[in-house]
Amino acid sequence: MSFDEIGKSMLYSSPLRKTMRINFTYWQEPDGMWLGYMNDYPDYMTEGYSLEDLKKMLLSLRGDIEEMMRNGELTETTRHSGVLEYA
Repeated sequence: MSFDEIGKSMLYSSPLRKTMRINFTYWQEPDGMWLGYMNDYPDYMTEGYSLEDLKKMLLSLRGDIEEMMRNGELTETTRHSGVLEYA
């Protein structure tokens, strides 16, 4: 099943379901593997044999994260940014 077919089946599984978008960052490693993470969850990286495969893995990971949050196994953390000074 292609990424588009998965997306269409998710969209049409319920007449009330609206299209959702997930921003993600990805790259291809020298060994050919595709790595990436959802920008909202940069600590959770996954990989695929192709870009299409990576997208499937990211959708699966999204479901896992949502389930962990519902079960109280994962909580949102507040991230901070700072500046390092060096000479």
